[in-house]
Amino acid sequence: MKKKIVNEEFSQAVVRIVVVSAILLVAGVSKLLSSDIQVREIFLVGSVYLLYSVVNLYFIYKKPGDYEIRRIGNIASDIAVSSFIIYKATSIGIMMYPVLIWIIVGNGLRFGQKYLFIALGIAEVLFTAALISNPHWQNQTTFIIALSLSLVILTVFFAKLIKRMHTLNATLEEKVKDRVKEVEHRYLHDALTELKNREALEQDLRKNPFGGLIVVDIDQFRNYNDLYGMGTGDEVLRQMAKFLRLFSETNGYEAYRIYSDHFVLRNTTGRIYHPKYEADIETLFTQIGNLHIEAEEQDELLDIEITVGISLEREKALKKAEMALAYAKKNSKRFIAYSKMVDSSTFSQELLYWRKEIKKAIVTDNILPVFQPLVNREQKTVKYEALMRLKRVQDGKVEWVSPFFFLDIAIKSKQYEKLTTIMIDKSFAFIKTISDDVSINLSFEDIINPKIKEKLKNKIQKYGIANQVILEIVESTNIEDFKQVQAFIAEFQSMGVRIAIDDFGSGYSNFANIMELEPDYLKIDGSLIKNIDTDEKSYILVRGIVSMAQEFGIKTIAEFVSKKEIFDICYDLGIDYFQGFYFSEPLLEKDIVKSVEKESS
Repeated sequence: MKKKIVNEEFSQAVVRIVVVSAILLVAGVSKLLSSDIQVREIFLVGSVYLLYSVVNLYFIYKKPGDYEIRRIGNIASDIAVSSFIIYKATSIGIMMYPVLIWIIVGNGLRFGQKYLFIALGIAEVLFTAALISNPHWQNQTTFIIALSLSLVILTVFFAKLIKRMHTLNATLEEKVKDRVKEVEHRYLHDALTELKNREALEQDLRKNPFGGLIVVDIDQFRNYNDLYGMGTGDEVLRQMAKFLRLFSETNGYEAYRIYSDHFVLRNTTGRIYHPKYEADIETLFTQIGNLHIEAEEQDELLDIEITVGISLEREKALKKAEMALAYAKKNSKRFIAYSKMVDSSTFSQELLYWRKEIKKAIVTDNILPVFQPLVNREQKTVKYEALMRLKRVQDGKVEWVSPFFFLDIAIKSKQYEKLTTIMIDKSFAFIKTISDDVSINLSFEDIINPKIKEKLKNKIQKYGIANQVILEIVESTNIEDFKQVQAFIAEFQSMGVRIAIDDFGSGYSNFANIMELEPDYLKIDGSLIKNIDTDEKSYILVRGIVSMAQEFGIKTIAEFVSKKEIFDICYDLGIDYFQGFYFSEPLLEKDIVKSVEKESS
């Protein structure tokens, strides 16, 4: 505010100096050409006024806080100079009257009613004195009174106008301030939880780069959306935010929601004290264990489990905390603190390595499909799933590398489309040689890729295998994808192709959307199946999925069936098909052909 006032004063002082200098220049020429004493006196007063203006400019810099005194001084000097000209000039001096009005009104407009009336008071005294003292106006008493009253009337009129204008301006400024605060709040806060967001965290870290961060991730958060609906998922996030806010207030942190189910706790104490972090993490896990959230329209309390990544670094604290979190999740740890061991900066080297390996495998025709059997409830093979493998020779031994190791890199290095094309060509060529059904995996990227879509249609029509093909739609977390998935499914189902939703737990595969997609099969997420014999929560979730799928007439498939105990549980739950190493590892084409020939003979 003070800076704004100083800038306004400076500009006004400069204008005053420029105008007065120009007037003095004209008066100076007139003074040289005339011996009139009045011209000389006006020139002298103007010079003093110019000197005052320069001194005033000096004090603006030296004492910027004394602006009220300077305002009154400027008003008085402006009116005094104008009145002196009226006093010394002939009748033509009355032309300074509009200047006086502008001085009064102008100061009122700029600074408010207070200065409007100060200017009026000074003007009434000096202007009236100037007229009375001027020989040309001494006998015009009525005229002098009229001009003086006019000043008062105009001032009162403008006072009301200025008051209203300032009121409107103040109201508008207040609304603008409120709107700016609202926009700034929205920009820096998460709309769902009202916690600060990632942008706010990054701003706070720039102001205070101390690196004490804890990143908190809700385990299997998608399942809450899928099984109980988006409303329950949102409620889980709100309750988690409320819990973390209270935890932060009592333990010296500030809570943020940076995206989805990822939250951050930032140390606000300014000290790294390792025992404190250890104690706080244990407290966090203990209190989370006591947090129960009611499922929307369900008579059930949800237990929350979390995974935590910690960074005590000053540089790139958030990135390192997220590295630690990713490492903890990948290695099934409750929490991990960042160290060089979990640093993913070696990813670039890995990317270059696998990009060369993928390119080499494509050129040498070593991207191949293998086929894992699916059995029915009688444990008879009835279908196969086509799985990609990269064949290579290492130290004289043949390796069949799973896409787990290279698929993400293939996407980043723009080799993914070529791999998908190879899988379609080789898998469909094999399907036409057998009578069993075969499923092939498709990602959302495949679905929206017109080349892949056209390739699928052409190959299905060319080989006449629509009744054998099952397209497994791999999970997608973007709910906006749903309509495109729906259109894709409808088009291929009209050709006779069947659809399976793979890894149930994706962003679009909650039961509300499943009813609209109308798939033929629902493949239950392997992370639930593989622990179903030891994890009660997995058992409850799978039981719920199977029950609702049966209501909708959708067949269910359990993958990751690795032992008899898991099979028995899945069988008792009513699952229709089973897949996993308990029955068979993925097979090469030649092994399947031999098996078929053996059975037929």
